[in-house]
Amino acid sequence: MNEPTIILAKESISDGSEVNKINEIRPLTNEEIESYDIQKNILIEFANDFELVEYVRLNYESFMGLLNETVVKVAKEPSFIGSYPFKNFPFLLNTRILNYMMSVKTLLDHMETSINRRYGEDSMEFVEFKALTANEFDDKFSYRFMYKLRNFVQHCGMPPLSYTISKSLDETNSTMSIELIVYFMRDELIRGFSKWGALVKAELTQMDELFSIMPIFNEHINSIFKVYVLFNEKYHMAKTLKAKEYIINFIGESGGYIDDEYIIAKLKKTEAGLHISKKTIPTSVLAKISDFYKIKENLF
Repeated sequence: MNEPTIILAKESISDGSEVNKINEIRPLTNEEIESYDIQKNILIEFANDFELVEYVRLNYESFMGLLNETVVKVAKEPSFIGSYPFKNFPFLLNTRILNYMMSVKTLLDHMETSINRRYGEDSMEFVEFKALTANEFDDKFSYRFMYKLRNFVQHCGMPPLSYTISKSLDETNSTMSIELIVYFMRDELIRGFSKWGALVKAELTQMDELFSIMPIFNEHINSIFKVYVLFNEKYHMAKTLKAKEYIINFIGESGGYIDDEYIIAKLKKTEAGLHISKKTIPTSVLAKISDFYKIKENLF
């Protein structure tokens, strides 16, 4: 029986009217495949970690989207004194806040566990990660508050919230102005939980009786992304960028290529004919590297 041949190829995906075409580019040696696997695994590891960042961002955007959708619905309400679409708003709002907080916890817990396993609890990498989170805790009320609020939710239920909606018409230019503000209820938060800690409790007592959640959330997500970006920029991105360069050179494309058209195919002649097994080269994950630097650019 013939030994299989392994090739780099480009697959043309059909619209369904004909079979996909596989165009051979060149045969591959075992050494090339081993080198490729090492670099591919670096990219996949980065992409898997970055998905948790995307999870946080998705839940933050979902939360923001709910506020925007509600404003749009209020704008369509013909009456200034009427039944605004708030029947399910509290439930949906709490759900999206909970999803956001849990996604943040998942990201930070994953980072801590992954760094500990990879480098060890006494490593400079683990110490650096703990220092980054400690700095945000020390510097930002939003980070301290949201950290404690997660414990509040676990033990006491969803945080007490209030909201106001205002709708006004500028008759001069016939434009509608709508403002929706969601607030944390200070006194309910303090009464409902005994483990805020001395610092956060003292800071809460200085807040307005109703204080807007948006500045808290906006600053908090910035802190979370800052921890992720600073750590990975220092310890992982050089290796990830090198892997990207290798893959791009391997397939012979330009730096901005992100389509999944290239494959590694194993061809083997059998008694029944030619058997082809293939694996897609995951170049689409390269887009996540660009997303990483977009997040960094927005932070700093």
